[in-house]
Amino acid sequence: MIIYKVEVLSVGESVEEMLVEDGVIITFQQNVPEELKPYAYLINHYRIDTEIQIGDSIIMDDEKFQITSLGDTANNNLRNLGHLVLRFDGAKKPMLPGSIHLLPTYPPKLEIGSRIQIVHENNSSNKEN
Repeated sequence: MIIYKVEVLSVGESVEEMLVEDGVIITFQQNVPEELKPYAYLINHYRIDTEIQIGDSIIMDDEKFQITSLGDTANNNLRNLGHLVLRFDGAKKPMLPGSIHLLPTYPPKLEIGSRIQIVHENNSSNKEN
């Protein structure tokens, strides 16, 4: 079941650097602070009422990634700010409170018009954090 679906509206000028050096994708809704815009994909954020869980999937364009761990604030950040910090490392424990860790371990290249969906999988584990 799709629980969240957005589109990339703009791409910050330092996004490519974040992908290559850190394997990280960051999203924010359109009213992001100016100092963060260079590092983020800005999205058309919609409210999400369902909690993301370990085992759920994130689909970016046609590529599917499984959530392996998520930090304590990841759900609130998404709900309130359209903010995702996606780390493509398959970690079983979150690096930071707002991080969402994914497998496989290669980040996709997104562009204006790319779609991001979060899919609640029937076999999701209970949220551990």
